[in-house]
Amino acid sequence: MEIASEKEGERARVKREQVLTGAQRAFLREGFAAVSTDTLAREAGVSKRTLYTYYPSKEELFVDALRGLTIEQPKTRVLDFIRGIAPSTVQELHEALVALAERIIAATMSPEYLALMRTIIADSHRFPSLPRFFALQFPNWPSRRLGTCSSAHRRTESLSMAIEKL
Repeated sequence: MEIASEKEGERARVKREQVLTGAQRAFLREGFAAVSTDTLAREAGVSKRTLYTYYPSKEELFVDALRGLTIEQPKTRVLDFIRGIAPSTVQELHEALVALAERIIAATMSPEYLALMRTIIADSHRFPSLPRFFALQFPNWPSRRLGTCSSAHRRTESLSMAIEKL
């Protein structure tokens, strides 16, 4: 019974990925406003019913497509990288921030990301809330995580300087 459940879970994951990949292509090619659910389903090679099973609205699918092309992009894995940052020295913090900057630059200079930005800009006159909607989809914990690392190092440096003065 457990094996059947695992197979169903894997099939669902693969099908969701198929829908998402097709949607990314369609959104990048036609934009959010112009693409229809019929086009999304056709591009993904699924029925509209399957499309709606995984994504109840076009907006939810667009959000996942955005995330897949930006912060969860497999080539850069920015979020995974930030989760793994645990510097113990100022030098390690510096190196981590430089590596993070390189990943962000790689992500934002990719052809897919640039096409996404063109799509958002092109659709923003029809959907004025789209740029804000785009910005709100990203978690704010990465900046808090980096701020915590930086604050911890500032406190450590202050304490070290105070000890040296004694």
